[in-house]
Amino acid sequence: MALAVRDRILPKLRLTWDAHSLEPKLITEDASYSDLLVELIASTANMFLTIDLRGSAYRPKAKPAQSGKVPPPRSIAPGKIGAHQPRKPQSPAEDIAREAVEMGAKEADDHVIAEIRRTVKIDAGKLMNEEGIHDYVGAMVNSNVALIKTIPQEFFGDVERTILDGYAQGIALKPMMEQLQEKVGVSARRAKLIAADQMNKVNSDVERRRMLNIGITRFKWSTSKDERVSGNPAGLYPNAKVKCFKIALQDVGYGPGVYLLTDGATWEGEKELFPGRAHIKCRCTFTPQIEGFDY
Repeated sequence: MALAVRDRILPKLRLTWDAHSLEPKLITEDASYSDLLVELIASTANMFLTIDLRGSAYRPKAKPAQSGKVPPPRSIAPGKIGAHQPRKPQSPAEDIAREAVEMGAKEADDHVIAEIRRTVKIDAGKLMNEEGIHDYVGAMVNSNVALIKTIPQEFFGDVERTILDGYAQGIALKPMMEQLQEKVGVSARRAKLIAADQMNKVNSDVERRRMLNIGITRFKWSTSKDERVSGNPAGLYPNAKVKCFKIALQDVGYGPGVYLLTDGATWEGEKELFPGRAHIKCRCTFTPQIEGFDY
């Protein structure tokens, strides 16, 4: 039976996952990238956990993410990220990745516009151009498709090892299925981490490109000013390798926490550090420095 699982069932599941495990979904305020990746884990798990390995009636199911009622997707204004001609996605994974990256890019646009309006009272949206943005969005979509596809691939690998080890050790079906349920939880946590990290990177990269495109050359490193900021001596991560708390205070010649958009910050040998990209789940943000107003 273990060989049947490895040689017959698992390859079939791998082939059908991309086509059937993801129903058409849209990322909205109530159904985030993280929610959809967790649903991906649940659907992937269910494909395996509902298989009757020994004719047993024991068929546990992974609990899907509870995202609540999903409202219609938010509209995107013409001329902004996402206003391209619609096209049929290559796979459900690409559909989810594109929705996530485009929404992250739009949030970055909104933040840049709000920050500039705060200082100079003009609509920066009219100054924005798409130079390098669409190419970047396409590259990030491809990168996220690859990341999404590693989730079920790794899950299937764990399933195979658990089943083969279980049969070799004579483990009963129910404990074996419980082990697989634990692996669902581990994969779901990894999916949430991927989602948060990728959206932070999209926000960071698009904001930096937008500011450079409209002629801004400097930014101030802004932290969340709480106990979760890396390097905060009184916080949860005082010994973090990259200390955003101190990066936001150091002066490299432009004022405390101010850096060039072309170079970013340097910290203990780490170069080209930018808010949102300094470390996994970095929550720091850019504050544009406008010549004639901030310096």
